Amino acid sequence: MQACYYDNEKDLYGVPTPCDTLNLSYTGEIKGILTNNCQGCHNNASASGNLNLESDASRTANIAKIIDRISRPAGDPLVMPTSGPMSSCNIQKIKAWQNQGLSTTN
Repeated sequence: MQACYYDNEKDLYGVPTPCDTLNLSYTGEIKGILTNNCQGCHNNASASGNLNLESDASRTANIAKIIDRISRPAGDPLVMPTSGPMSSCNIQKIKAWQNQGLSTTN
């Protein structure tokens, strides 16, 4: 018995959702990204690398360090989070937040 099987990548995996970096909200997206990916090691109880990212003020003050570490390639010993690079969309959102002025009020 023979059969032909054709898969369409779009049908199998769907259309990729574009990364929206224009309609960002700190409280709706950025804060959650940083909390979920960074705050486990960089908090009041254990500020790994002497970096505490628990407060909004600390996140904005340390944005250059954050972007440096999250932008490193997989395998780099300094990439953060240590579990591996975060998604490129999340990295784009954090960079866009920086470019939009680092507001924590929305």
